[in-house]
Amino acid sequence: LFTEEEVSVEGKHFRADKLRLALKPTRKPRPPMWLGGSVENAVKRAASIAETELGDTWVASAHLKTDVILQQASVFKATLTELGKPAPKDFPVLRNIVVAPDRTTAIRDVGPAIADSYRIFGNWGLFTQVVGDAKTHPEFEELISGRFVIGSPEEAAEEITRIAKITHCTRLICRIQWVGMEQRHVLRTIELLGDRVAPLVRKNVV
Repeated sequence: LFTEEEVSVEGKHFRADKLRLALKPTRKPRPPMWLGGSVENAVKRAASIAETELGDTWVASAHLKTDVILQQASVFKATLTELGKPAPKDFPVLRNIVVAPDRTTAIRDVGPAIADSYRIFGNWGLFTQVVGDAKTHPEFEELISGRFVIGSPEEAAEEITRIAKITHCTRLICRIQWVGMEQRHVLRTIELLGDRVAPLVRKNVV
């Protein structure tokens, strides 16, 4: 669709007949694609699909714990090597982030929305069927451990710096809103990330 005027496909599971894009991307031959995947086979598939010379890469899910991201990043890079593909220049990581004056306030204000959201995700099979956890509904502290950056600006900056250094990510995508969350708490995280957290991270990540 990015490179041709019209596309028709007869696949095993899907069929498309004379599809067109009204607006074509200006980047040639096409824009880079960020490919998701939360289990090892999906990460390998992302590596097999990716055209890294065009900027394609794998993006780590916010649902994965940081240690799992490290493992799966190794799988992605090893698969690229096996296929003779260069490593991507871009490595984005998606993290759940809540910033408040302190950790207690962050959990008090946003904890219920996080719990409600992940209760829904658990019902959909996120933990047991996708990310490989044993429990359908982990306890709150177990849920946020390794998945969330949550606390004061100083605590958030310290954890983001740690993530940047161990994953060698080139971009951090911040997920900052969950089901039923008050907008003022969303805006507080945005403001504190820009005003307090980012300067500390820039100072610590060389």
